[in-house]
Amino acid sequence: TAPNLPRVWRREPLRKHIFGAKGVGSQGDGCAQLLCRSATDAEAAMRIVETELGMRTMPLQIGASRPVGQAVVPAASFSAASFPASRTTPPALFPLLDADGILKPAILLLVEQAVDAGLAKVVIVVSPEHKGHFEALFRRPPSPREMARLPPRLQRYAEKIREVGAKVELVEQQEQLGLGHAVLCARAALEEEAPTLLLLGDHLYTTAHPEGTSCVRQLLAAYTGTSVMALQRTAEAHVHRYGCATGKWDISGKASWPTRFGDGGDAEPRRVHLTMLVEKPTAEFAATNLAVPGLPEGTYLSAFGLYIITETGALLQWLADAADARGASPTAPPLQLTEALDVLRAESGLQGYLVDGTRFDIGGEPQAFLETVNALAPSLESVSPPEVRGLSRGRSSGGA
Repeated sequence: TAPNLPRVWRREPLRKHIFGAKGVGSQGDGCAQLLCRSATDAEAAMRIVETELGMRTMPLQIGASRPVGQAVVPAASFSAASFPASRTTPPALFPLLDADGILKPAILLLVEQAVDAGLAKVVIVVSPEHKGHFEALFRRPPSPREMARLPPRLQRYAEKIREVGAKVELVEQQEQLGLGHAVLCARAALEEEAPTLLLLGDHLYTTAHPEGTSCVRQLLAAYTGTSVMALQRTAEAHVHRYGCATGKWDISGKASWPTRFGDGGDAEPRRVHLTMLVEKPTAEFAATNLAVPGLPEGTYLSAFGLYIITETGALLQWLADAADARGASPTAPPLQLTEALDVLRAESGLQGYLVDGTRFDIGGEPQAFLETVNALAPSLESVSPPEVRGLSRGRSSGGA
């Protein structure tokens, strides 16, 4: 009654990563559920099932924590550095050439990464002025006439956008009053008792994982029930641009402590029990307060722009209270997320996790967007000639 189950659990490369497996669903043939030995083993098992067996997977935490099934993407920000382009197109809709040779708005890359990681709902916070653009992308498919002009490859991709769009919900942020305010605007669309993945709409995340595991999947695999934020190493000269963190490394299960990163190989720790979060510190403050053992001198930990929040309701309530305290004055400071996360850290705990990847801020200086375009664009050699011809046939010749 479960033909796929033996095919999965008898797979020899899987055996070392799992305690066992069982069938789930009608007559046991709906899917196979693997009980993995650790978060790292779960990541390896998912990779084997997807690449060697051609089956889709999603991570599932058993125990006190619930699986992460919802995400929020603040995408209403106005980029002063990108003016006047940002007046008509927010950074989340800036076009980028993806590795598959398809020109996509940035938000689609983010949503695809979340959906491909198994999330069932993605809430995008947009401005009223640009909501129609997001609706056109996710809600309105190409007309029959437009579809007829697309090559088969892009016709198939249009169907994928429709499928992805079914998991997207759009909410409005009437005024851009900070990242924390944007997250608060998504409150009515979120299940407050469930954990939430937060991605930034003016950021892109590319993986450097040796197995190609996306940054979102890396963070989901690292999630153990305590809120966790992705981290990256940042030079002292750039700490004033980012939220930064410090804490104590979790070295449980490590054979040795590396005296400096780059020397320890697989023994290098990645998880940090955070003790402080600071929004855009000065270099002097970082040198005095944010040094982390094991990192080279002048190197610190900063936010990568990906977060999993376990206490969704508590975070939203803190943001709501802070918004009320600030009032509606136009001179009130922006409602930032870092302060709310630091309160969450103190009350419930917050971990950091070093992901293998690169974060691109496309809402910053134009030069940063250009660097993102160049970094993401595939070489012409990586796009097959038929695909290039297909894209060329789809271009408008100027006629109606």
